Amino acid sequence: MTRLRILNVLNQGPLCVCFIQEVLRENQVKVSKHLGYLRQHGLIECERRGNWSIYRLSKSPNPLLQENLKCLQDIASDQAQFRDDLRRLRRLDTSAICQQ
Repeated sequence: MTRLRILNVLNQGPLCVCFIQEVLRENQVKVSKHLGYLRQHGLIECERRGNWSIYRLSKSPNPLLQENLKCLQDIASDQAQFRDDLRRLRRLDTSAICQQ
């Protein structure tokens, strides 16, 4: 479930790992472990900006990922946890770090 939640928030745009932690309300170790798995399997990419690690969905995702993200969007609107994550994300000001 955590990996799906991460993909759901990254579908909104690039995020620093600290914002992902805050949105998911999970500790750094757990989030980093799941980010590592997603990165290892080519679903997400990481870019270093100074002290920040910015994660985003893969710029060249395979067709299977694209189809699964569409499916995730469909179910996310029906699931409270996904909606709550996006609500918390909208409250954050990520522009100073993530949108450069």
